[in-house]
Formats: sequence, C-alpha cells, structure tokens
Amino acid sequence: MPTKALLSNHLGGFLQGQSRRGLYPAIIAGFQSAIAEKVLKPGDILPPERDLSATLGVSRNLVRRALHALEGEGILVTRHGSGTVVSQDFRRSTNSILGFSEETRRRGMHPSSRVIRDVVRVPTIPEIRELGLAIDGDIRELVRVRLADDVPVAVEIALLPAWTIELSFDGSGQSLYEAMEARGTRPVRVLQEISATAADAVVVGGLDIRPGSPVLKITRKGLDASNIVVEFTTSYYPADQYIWLTELRR
Repeated sequence: MPTKALLSNHLGGFLQGQSRRGLYPAIIAGFQSAIAEKVLKPGDILPPERDLSATLGVSRNLVRRALHALEGEGILVTRHGSGTVVSQDFRRSTNSILGFSEETRRRGMHPSSRVIRDVVRVPTIPEIRELGLAIDGDIRELVRVRLADDVPVAVEIALLPAWTIELSFDGSGQSLYEAMEARGTRPVRVLQEISATAADAVVVGGLDIRPGSPVLKITRKGLDASNIVVEFTTSYYPADQYIWLTELRR
C-alpha cells in the first residue's frame, strides 16, 4: 500500500490550479493515473474519505462522488469491513465504450495481443447486412487473443469495413480503437449484447480451457457520428474470471 503522502502528492498534481468545476474530473483522472502508473496496485486499500478530503482540500461529498464513479467503472470495489479497495478482478462496465487496451491500461496492466487471423476478404451476405456494407465492400477480419500482463483473458473476432483501418495496422502491438481514432473512424456509440455459450475450438485454443467450458459472449456493434457501423466484434471471456458491471438509476 502506498504511503498517504505519495498518493496525496500524485492526486494533488491533478488538482493544482483547477477551478471548482474541474475538481471532480481531476480527482477521477488522478486516481486513474495512480492505478495506471502503479502508485496504487490491485488490492491496495484507499485512505478513508475523510482523510482524502482533508488532505486534498476538497469536500468529502466530492471525494465520495469520484470514488463511486470509479467503482461503477470496475476500477475500485467497496468491501464491508475493509473500505474502498483497488479491484483485483478484471471488471468492466457495460456502459464503457473504451477499447480493451485502454481499459487494461487503466487497471495498471499491460495489454497485448496474439493474432490468430488477419485478412481482408469479401463479406458474407449476413455480414453485409450486419455491417450495412455495399455489395462490393471488403471487410477486415481480425481474430486475436487479448492478454493482460501476458495472461489470456479474451478471444476477440473483429469485423471492420476495410476503409475504417489502415492496411498497415498491426493487430499484435497496436490498439484497434486508437488506430481507428487516428483515421477518424472510431466508434462514438456502441450497442452490446451479453450472453452465455460454450467454448468452441478457437476459444479453447486461445484461452487454454476445456472444450465446452462456459464463456461469456459479448457482441459489440460500434457506430460513428453518422450512425454508420464501423465495427462488429464478438468477444469470448472465461465466465469464472471476468465480471461485467452495470449501474441502474431511477
């Protein structure tokens, strides 16, 4: 666990010079940075809200709001009797539109990929309908094992209209969303479906699990600002290792 002084100095750097309106996002950014840079590590217990409030010179309510927001993202967890803890599980919010690499870095882990298949090809009729392609439009099919700190956590099958990504894109070392953002094609809205299924041969090989093991299947359709489909991704996660979060409000 980091010393209070080390954590306070790190967070204080984000609050310095902020207007009253900018304090809340600055606190969130400070905690995200502290986790990404391993000032805070998985399992670390945060100081109590009142201590953080006093040290940072902000209201306790502001600290509480920021911690609740980070908990909603799966970065922090509140445990009865322990307080607020940096999550040790791979958690992800259903409301997030960040890519795998971005989410993984925010949890202080290193993302990487192992490419199983990467081709540009003619789409099938169902794919043309799903992606809203012209009949003569090619697609990029990218099948990867996604790793966090070199541990396989997902098998991902991404289908992209060929024009959305540079042909030189390296699926093993680059973030797909960051590459799409550089090209101006990154999704701004995402529709997701989550279901349970049994692992097929590709998933078994990628995740090193038993054939037929239960996995979470997440389909993700990404749309740009013009409501054009720019991504259709199907990801498979071990059902016993991955936690999805959602927040409901009245």
